[in-house]
Amino acid sequence: MELGTTAKFAVRTGRRDALPLRQARRPPPPPLITQQPRDLTVYRGETAAFTVGISGTPPFQYQWFYVGQILPGETNAVLVLVNVTTSQGGVYNVEVTNPSGLSIGARTAYLTVIVPIPPVLTEPAQGVSAVWGSSVTFSPIVSGSAPFEYQWLFGTNATVELGGTAVFSVAVKGTEPIEYQWFFGTNSLAGQTKPTLALSNVTVNLAGEYKVTVSDPSGVTISSSSVRLIVTVPTPPAITRQPQDQTVNVDETAMFAVEARGSEPLRYQWFAGSRSLSGESSATLTLRNVATNQAGVYRVIVSNAYGSVSSSNVTLVVKDALAPPANDLFANRTPLTGLALSVTNSNANATREAGEPNHADNAGGRSLWWTWTAPQNGSVTISTAGSSVDTVLAVYTGSTLSSLTALASNDDDPSGGTTSLGKFPARAGVAYQIAVDTFGGQTGTIHLSLTAEIERPALRVSLSGRNVVLSWPTNAVGFSLQVSDRLGATWSRVSQDAVVTGENFSVKLPLGSSNQFFRLSGP
Repeated sequence: MELGTTAKFAVRTGRRDALPLRQARRPPPPPLITQQPRDLTVYRGETAAFTVGISGTPPFQYQWFYVGQILPGETNAVLVLVNVTTSQGGVYNVEVTNPSGLSIGARTAYLTVIVPIPPVLTEPAQGVSAVWGSSVTFSPIVSGSAPFEYQWLFGTNATVELGGTAVFSVAVKGTEPIEYQWFFGTNSLAGQTKPTLALSNVTVNLAGEYKVTVSDPSGVTISSSSVRLIVTVPTPPAITRQPQDQTVNVDETAMFAVEARGSEPLRYQWFAGSRSLSGESSATLTLRNVATNQAGVYRVIVSNAYGSVSSSNVTLVVKDALAPPANDLFANRTPLTGLALSVTNSNANATREAGEPNHADNAGGRSLWWTWTAPQNGSVTISTAGSSVDTVLAVYTGSTLSSLTALASNDDDPSGGTTSLGKFPARAGVAYQIAVDTFGGQTGTIHLSLTAEIERPALRVSLSGRNVVLSWPTNAVGFSLQVSDRLGATWSRVSQDAVVTGENFSVKLPLGSSNQFFRLSGP
């Protein structure tokens, strides 16, 4: 411009105010679990009952789950399973909701269903001889699922497998010689005239009632009580219910169960692939705190004295627990760049780390972190509009959790709703740490947008002899000095380099003979 002419320079400055916090009306707190469901172990056919204890603001709504699937109609504090089967073994849990709209999940509880093993007389009681009036003791050895119930019989029945040997005997006191006659039903058995009746290689036709008559020389004949011979047909094992595929998360419990019939005792051996599992010799295989390397194919072989049978192969799928978001921790905050930007993240599995402040005076529990360095001075607006959950927002300066200084925070947008809105003045080159958490630790989608309104630097003009000096602040990064011969015409960059004097850039130009117009052009 020429000496003596008048120029007008306008500077638009950004607002430096930050929105105050607004106290929002709070819903009641979420429910609190006072009694967790406990693991249960029951026999097949018994009743299992899981119970959860709750405190807080009623009414409460319950929903029970089995291996992650909703159990229709199971909406009470107690889950009762009647006449349980092995297929019902596994992981159970419950979610509880109250008028807060927030739900809380109880710990998982495990139901172990044991298949009862019928009692087997592994060692019968042995006969004894005793003096009249003395005491005798009979002690059989029994295997199977305890507890056992015993009923002693005098003149007991005999159970023998097909092809086995049955022995009946009688003890008599009296005047010799004593004569014996054994009967099958009402028919006398030819040649069976001794105190002991031995039947070898028995068939099913020999099953029935037996007795013996005893006679002394005086002609007195007495008859014993009848005993029954039961002949069982040896049966190889057969599987009546196959184990089922299982899908669990890491550290949960997987359970496989098989049901089989056949001559007792039945023996079980579980396999992972082709490898036998040491000690896993019952009808149920329970794997607790499973790891990913336990995923694969499992089966069980059931055997007895007459054969063996393998179950079908079943698959165990182990899901790795979802990792937390990349910017869950302050140290891993995500860098943001630009003057207008937006990002979307899920806070599923996010955490609240030790030493983390309460953002907008809310404990939260699932925070995400970003960092943004201001390229220029200006006013910055941050919003979580579009998020699927009730958010809280805070902006800090500082490079560690322990050194953070709160600059701005907001719970609910003053215009209404549950998302957050905040404003703060930014200084060029300063890194700002941005935290977004959720009220009550809710899980959902976080949408964060940032808009920076750059503070336009002032261009100052002064005269120095026959020169004009133009200057502007050195923190106006990205701005350049341009010149034009008239307003509305093409602008071009001033070719002379600016020099730094104190906190200002300056350019000294000789006064020309015609009008010249100058401006700062920048972001």
